[in-house]
Amino acid sequence: MSKEDPMTCPVCHTTTPIALWFASEEACRTFRRLVGMSIPLGTRVMRYLTLFTPPKTRLTQGKQLKLIEQLLPDLERRAITQNGQDWQAPIDIWSSAFERVFTVADAGRLTLPLSGHNYLYTTIRDLSEKAA
Repeated sequence: MSKEDPMTCPVCHTTTPIALWFASEEACRTFRRLVGMSIPLGTRVMRYLTLFTPPKTRLTQGKQLKLIEQLLPDLERRAITQNGQDWQAPIDIWSSAFERVFTVADAGRLTLPLSGHNYLYTTIRDLSEKAA
């Protein structure tokens, strides 16, 4: 496969030349940080991004990067802050929270496209509270 050959994302099914994912230093840095966290978690994050996609359109790479960059600081510190309180969020809580969000979305009980991370963070908070 050459760098001009398209790749299809197994999560969102976007077909893009592989070179595009590494075209900017910002994209490289962001994806490197995400993959450094956990490959399975990175796959969940990429699936989560599909919940932000409006009908009949695709998220631009810039929008995807912005959404990932909003999550990365909290993913890396393994905690979130909601309503002025910090909640511990180890990787297993993040994974469980993503799965709960997917379950609710798949059941049609989540208003899509998402406009922010509040539902995910509320789910993380609830899981963290139960774990404590």
